[in-house]
Amino acid sequence: MPQEKVKSFRGVVDKETKVLKLNDRKGMDRFLETLSGEVSITIQEVKSRTHWQNKYYHGPFLDYLMGSGYFEGYPKKGPHSVDQLLKDTFDVEHTSHLTMSEFQEFLNAVTIWAATEFGLSIPPPNDDWDV
Repeated sequence: MPQEKVKSFRGVVDKETKVLKLNDRKGMDRFLETLSGEVSITIQEVKSRTHWQNKYYHGPFLDYLMGSGYFEGYPKKGPHSVDQLLKDTFDVEHTSHLTMSEFQEFLNAVTIWAATEFGLSIPPPNDDWDV
């Protein structure tokens, strides 16, 4: 008997238009190419910080800050890291305890801070990331 193919994808529903925007549309398209016949779709609201948000923060977001030249000597993670500096600056104990909206507010606050203090423009998430 063939093994059942299962993969989860995340997205965001626009409150006004009710349109679903997938975070990894290309990945979903690749997965759909492996399927045929009837499929089941389940949509579930996510309350905690998402895998996608986490991957963006610990990937391109922190990488951009570290590559800016303003944080030389800071490691990416750990007790004396850029990650810890941001948590201390914005009074966040653990980003893993934040809800999706709280985490987004944290990202927005850091983005504004980086622009104001250092003239940095942190790139927003995009559909090309394989999360």
